[in-house]
Amino acid sequence: MDCETRRVPAGSTPCIKKGAPALLYFPYAARRAKIVSAPRPLMISAPASPSKNHSSAALLPELFGRETQLLGWQGISAIIPADWNLASFAGDLDKGNFRLTDDEGLRLEVFWEKPKGTPDVEKSIALLLSNIEREAKKKKHSFEAIEKPKLIPTSRKEHADKDQLLNFGWKGDADQDVSHGWGAAWHCAGSRRVVVAHIVGRRNENGDKTRRLAAEVLSSMQSKGVGGWQTWSAFGLQLEIPEEFQLTGAKLQTGRLEFDWQRVRPHAPLSFASPRDWFRREERIGLRRLSAANVVLEVDSLEEWARRVAAVMFKKFRFWKWDEANVGGEKACASRGQLKDLRRVFIGSIFDFVMRRPARPPELLVWHNEQDNKIFVLLCDLRDVNAHVKTDLLDSLESRQ
Repeated sequence: MDCETRRVPAGSTPCIKKGAPALLYFPYAARRAKIVSAPRPLMISAPASPSKNHSSAALLPELFGRETQLLGWQGISAIIPADWNLASFAGDLDKGNFRLTDDEGLRLEVFWEKPKGTPDVEKSIALLLSNIEREAKKKKHSFEAIEKPKLIPTSRKEHADKDQLLNFGWKGDADQDVSHGWGAAWHCAGSRRVVVAHIVGRRNENGDKTRRLAAEVLSSMQSKGVGGWQTWSAFGLQLEIPEEFQLTGAKLQTGRLEFDWQRVRPHAPLSFASPRDWFRREERIGLRRLSAANVVLEVDSLEEWARRVAAVMFKKFRFWKWDEANVGGEKACASRGQLKDLRRVFIGSIFDFVMRRPARPPELLVWHNEQDNKIFVLLCDLRDVNAHVKTDLLDSLESRQ
């Protein structure tokens, strides 16, 4: 399918759709492409969720306790200033990028890619800097590369998984919109990706202060999930999803967040040949968060709204019977449904019976968080062996803003 990435004005909440990744070695080149996921092994079932190893309340001590938040996207996580937010993203787990902005404009850009051959981190940095230098020369600005700036200390144990770790920096004219930048690049052995992270300073900002900020943010950055789970965190919404589930769609709008994940099918020929996998539904997780719940529920009760609106949010499914439920002490509505495609439901039921496969119906959970004034809608279409994922996901879910 054709893909696109939308750019949005700085400081505004974006409406973003998943797009095609820019080339890692040419990060400023815009292009359209098809997303192709590389084969990766699947576990029989997702592991239990580990305890979080990040704190959303952590502070940046060298910045005088500046308020921070946790960012998590495609297996990359970092503690960042609270006023930095996701502005654009592209690609998938194997190859992609994202950019963060604040009220002034671009602040952080991260690129990643699984190289086909031997990873060459130094080449990735050299090509990034050459692109920046080329743009500076076009606009008749100065450019100076800074070798081995003090950013991520290579001697610390927490950075032992960052192979070929290199720090880099550059500076231009003080009156440029983007006047300097600091970054780091490494090869992550766990995810087999080359990661390049680049933090920039704006017009007339103190370069040393930006370097100190970059050192704090980059030192907190991780490029692999923990215990088979990945942290996803943006715009105050934080949760953990099993690594086997890849993002298939996301929309981040003012007052509304939407995420959809789907478990990757096995690529081994024997998996496709196995009758036990014939006509199985793809495992899916979907999450919606809506703000201003007091306005949304001004006329309808939660159950009435769930029947009228939430039940049709996921187009492939049909939900009709609702029961009372509870999520973290909050009143909720729960429903079990089925696919709208009755032909596939009928054939799948036959194979489930013949193969003696446990069949778990898709579940929809809707609840109102009165403290945050938000409504959440969670879809879980999981195999019986992964039924625990729903509980683990809810345990990890945090919401702010």
